[in-house]
Amino acid sequence: MKAILLRHVLTPLVTRIGTALAAYLLAKGMDGDLTDQLINGLTAVVLVAVDLCTRWLTPDVKEGA
Repeated sequence: MKAILLRHVLTPLVTRIGTALAAYLLAKGMDGDLTDQLINGLTAVVLVAVDLCTRWLTPDVKEGA
């Protein structure tokens, strides 16, 4: 049971957390000055890269399964 929960619930959640944090930072930084927006954008790119790397490391999880 733990393996099923880990494979079908927790792993997809962890692999998408980077994208969720990146979207939050981009929405938060829109009314800041240019430097804050640049830092938020770079952080968002790094978080999406982490998301893609974790997805690459767990190729056995199928979308929609």
